[in-house]
Amino acid sequence: TSLRTMCIFLIALAGTLGQAAEIIVDLQGSTEGDGSAQRPVSSLAKAQELARAALRQGHDEVTVTLRAGEWRLDKPLVFTAADGGGTTRWCTWRAAPSATVVISAGRAITGWTDLGDGRWATPLPDGPEPGQLVMQGHWSAPASSPLLKIEKVERILPP
Repeated sequence: TSLRTMCIFLIALAGTLGQAAEIIVDLQGSTEGDGSAQRPVSSLAKAQELARAALRQGHDEVTVTLRAGEWRLDKPLVFTAADGGGTTRWCTWRAAPSATVVISAGRAITGWTDLGDGRWATPLPDGPEPGQLVMQGHWSAPASSPLLKIEKVERILPP
């Protein structure tokens, strides 16, 4: 039986060698999805898990296709050798044709107070200082620009 099991495994493995796999990611998908067009996954982490599994199963080429949407990351999506590369196995991450895809680890900064002299202030959350700012859907000047100055304000002193 051990030889028979090995033969069945080799036949199954041979069926995946040289084949391409595609994993579909959609905000309306599910964490239980299988990554197919009919059952897309909803998270980038789940897509990465499925892509790694496809590469381990012998697929030479894996494509992760993101449908239109904005994915908010609460931690980095880290790519390693397990994600493909080298000379024989590839994994490509791409947006679906005509889709607008945004992957962001940015955080909303809320609670702004008008200081009355053209300046606005808000406490910044703990973490790295902002490097880019999006206001009303448009990229604004980076924090290093003379047009925008971001300071950590502990308190506002009365005049």
